Amino acid sequence: TKSIKFYVGLERDMSKEKKLMDELMAEKEGVEKKVEERTKELIEEKIKLSASISSLTLGFIMTDGKNNVVTINQAARNMLCKSSKSPLATVEKCDLVHIEDELKGVVDLRALINRSITEKKVLLVKELEFEGRFLKIFITPILEKSQAIGAVVLVDDITEAKILDRSKDEFFSIASHELRTPLTAIRGNTSMIMQFYGEKIKKEPELAEMMEDINESSERLIGIVNDFLDISRLEQGKMVFKAKSF
Repeated sequence: TKSIKFYVGLERDMSKEKKLMDELMAEKEGVEKKVEERTKELIEEKIKLSASISSLTLGFIMTDGKNNVVTINQAARNMLCKSSKSPLATVEKCDLVHIEDELKGVVDLRALINRSITEKKVLLVKELEFEGRFLKIFITPILEKSQAIGAVVLVDDITEAKILDRSKDEFFSIASHELRTPLTAIRGNTSMIMQFYGEKIKKEPELAEMMEDINESSERLIGIVNDFLDISRLEQGKMVFKAKSF
């Protein structure tokens, strides 16, 4: 009887152990499935992110806290990683050392990145000229739990916008000069008419009023044209201010 009870108890224990093992295996399979699904999601997200960065027209560079380039897209390679063998090709390994050599004498990119990371603030280089093109550089630190672990550098080619601005300035300058010449003639002639034929004109009040209106309008237009020319000179750096106490 004791032996029968022992075997029955042992069978029950083994049954419980088997059931527990089955539950553990099922739970393990569930965890592995979730890990596999999450890993797949992360890979897909990484592919999407990489594709998005690669398709940017802006140059994109991501560095870690030690100034190692973690990610760089093709646009940045085309701007900053030209090959010495061919101007149309880019170097295979585009690191910060190569970029510094390219930008030597133009801007100290490493110093700007380190400053952005140290001070934890965004930096902007509004305009710099590089190999006949104009670039704008935007640097922002990557923060994790209030700690800067790297930086992102965005490089924008603003050459076309700069050319448009110059064309606009040239247009305003030329148009203003062309307008001032006939306006000056109108003002001069009306002044002479009023000076030499003033007595005769006074006999015709309506004519006198029209002449005064023409003269005042020409002076006002010449003032507006001069303002345009001053703005053009300011934008081109041709006008210098002399600060004095008063």
